[in-house]
Amino acid sequence: MDGELQEVRQRTKPEIVILSYFISVLGAQTTLELLGRRTSHLGIINWLRLIGAAFSMGFVGIWTMHFVGQKALVLGDGRPEEQLRYDIWYTLLSLIVPILVLLLAFYSIGAQPQVDLLRLLSGGTTAGLTVAFMHYCGQFAIKFYKARYDVILTISAVLIALVAANAALYIFFALRALWKNQWYKRLGASMVMATAVTGMHFTAYAGTHYYVVPGEIQTVPATSEKLIIGLNVAGSLLACGTLVVFMFYARNTELKTKRHAQNVVLGSAIYNSQGQILVTSNGTIPMKKITTEYRQKNLQDEFTVSHPVFQWLYRLTHDWSSIEEWLPYIDSHLQVADDTPSRKVPYSLEFREMFVSNARNLAESLNLTFDEIGYLFDNILNTGQTTTLYDKSRRKHMTTPGWQEVLGKGQMLFLVKQLNDRTEEERFLRLGHQFVESSLISPNMASSLNVSPDIMQTYFDEMSVYNNLVPNLEPDAVYTGIFICQPQISGMKVLVSAKNRHQIPIARLSGITSLTLVEREHVRRKGGTTMMNTYAQIGKTFFGEQPRRSNDIRSVLSNADIRSVPSNTDVRSVLSINDVGSVRRNSEETTSSTFSEFDNFRYNFAQAMLQLMHLITDKQIYDDAVLCPEVFKVPIPGVVGKYAELILFKVLLSSNQKFDVADASFKFIPYNMFHSYQDILYYRSPMELQQWRNKVRKDFGFIAEMMDREKDESERTGKTNAIEMVIVEQTVETVVVTDSLEEKTIDPIENENFGEMYDCNITVSKNNFERWFEVVARSFGSDFTNS
Repeated sequence: MDGELQEVRQRTKPEIVILSYFISVLGAQTTLELLGRRTSHLGIINWLRLIGAAFSMGFVGIWTMHFVGQKALVLGDGRPEEQLRYDIWYTLLSLIVPILVLLLAFYSIGAQPQVDLLRLLSGGTTAGLTVAFMHYCGQFAIKFYKARYDVILTISAVLIALVAANAALYIFFALRALWKNQWYKRLGASMVMATAVTGMHFTAYAGTHYYVVPGEIQTVPATSEKLIIGLNVAGSLLACGTLVVFMFYARNTELKTKRHAQNVVLGSAIYNSQGQILVTSNGTIPMKKITTEYRQKNLQDEFTVSHPVFQWLYRLTHDWSSIEEWLPYIDSHLQVADDTPSRKVPYSLEFREMFVSNARNLAESLNLTFDEIGYLFDNILNTGQTTTLYDKSRRKHMTTPGWQEVLGKGQMLFLVKQLNDRTEEERFLRLGHQFVESSLISPNMASSLNVSPDIMQTYFDEMSVYNNLVPNLEPDAVYTGIFICQPQISGMKVLVSAKNRHQIPIARLSGITSLTLVEREHVRRKGGTTMMNTYAQIGKTFFGEQPRRSNDIRSVLSNADIRSVPSNTDVRSVLSINDVGSVRRNSEETTSSTFSEFDNFRYNFAQAMLQLMHLITDKQIYDDAVLCPEVFKVPIPGVVGKYAELILFKVLLSSNQKFDVADASFKFIPYNMFHSYQDILYYRSPMELQQWRNKVRKDFGFIAEMMDREKDESERTGKTNAIEMVIVEQTVETVVVTDSLEEKTIDPIENENFGEMYDCNITVSKNNFERWFEVVARSFGSDFTNS
């Protein structure tokens, strides 16, 4: 039969070859966009992305590319009746099978952020074989010609498909976390994938020869030809439309994130048990804008962690339930406050409203209940700036993100949540989110927020281990600690553990569960003695002559025996700052008899002091720190009737005194922040909790009352009335104020914020205006309209 076949001349249109390549790039790019947004095998969104990826690659990237590429082939003299024609059923089979096979291949790769080489190899191999299958299945659909294949080129074509497909998938999945919202970087992987398809196709194309079978009459099956052309056009347009949407969405997300750098923003930092952070499909952590900026009353009213509003927010996030009953009023008030000045409240209260509202919106977007959104991180990220006060070589010695220059135009607050099990993690994966290493997203986040990548990574690192309200003290144990504070322009600061901010430097007295009356008396009599002298007096008994000056401390640290005991403690902020640094010298020695139990206490007390000296290597501290005569009993959360006992040294540094620690495990924090930690962790009794909730009720009850009154008035009159305050009578003691709803008698001295709370134009009668102006102004401020 071979003798009866006649080979047909072939030539190629290069412009069609180039077009087919770009069509394949189009399909591959759409596929990678969809695959990159998969986060799990669960959830309808993830399944739609998987099906879309298989459809895009199988339909556009392979099938459309094949039949467009075949149009580059010109047989014979180029007459229409001499060109290739296809069987419709084989043609449809060559479309359906690749889509189904690629669906399995992409499913096998998985959606996890970690690169599984075995799964990747399996998926890449399947994709490569699918390309080859589609090509030869399409070849089987050819009618009226007999095709013969060059073995070497056929094998080479299959190898090209396998190698290039695996390379493309590896490049994409290994680096996809770095390419969020950067489609132009993913384009490189798409081009490699397209090379796999077109490279295989045209290699096989070069090794294919067509022969005419005598007696066969060629007809033009218009229906199948139009069907193929229609499908090619439809698939290409669909892929183009999808890519345009993705590019627009990515650009819009990038611009939105950059705008966040100029605003006060609330972000959600959710970590799984492996320390990976949750990111949305756009490659950033979930964020909500609170406001454009925190409006300062004056230069001293900078919004920092020491600010009363931040302190209030921090406490709130540890008791979300206290605000839930006021949420409807907060939402209603925020909706009308901007348009109706008379409904405004003090800005500090309005800011708290905006924080609460956006925290709830953030929770709803993550399918969380309001009280599941997490705790406020105890640091604020200044955004919109890139200058830092350190270089990379110093970063490892830094213990806090607070070293950045305050040049930012925006600020970012974080709500931190730690997930404990896989079930919780799966809940977020179903929503289309994923968990990645923070180092993969910190460069993009830093670029968007206009901060240093090192600062961004430091925040992520600190938040990943942020578990600040887990007690570290054990019941029936005795500790010694040192309370070091230093005045700054912004207020008093306290030295604490960098990891557990509620914990001052401490050391445990090994083997001692409680102090006896004799031991307590010993501490009382030693009260006011410096740490250096205390150690020297006690250590003399056990270690021989001990140094009494800090200059000799090197010999103490090098020669003494240090026991490996855990350093965990805390202390109620009951220390009087005024007393810190006042040294009450007491040279009396204890007159108690010598007991083995007492000697054991003194020995372990000396060992604990020595351990503190190793933690804090600043020699001057030992000459300045004085022993408190009182032994503090610290309650243990969750353990009723059990306490830890704390022997405390205290020292007040000068504002310009430099201070060194042995490593980066300690840092200074604002005193009121330390006080908040103590209150929440150790001293929040039912009574104190109720007092806090009463305070919340007082703040937001005013808003509820105002909105309810306006609602009642609106229902009664059929229209909404803004409250307009008019002062109708004034005395030295009171101001009688009326509004559209009722008349009130206000004491301007006791109600200093009354005018600020109503924040409206107040019309003042001229009667006694000049006489009582100072009293009223003190109460209402300067927002008056003289009538």
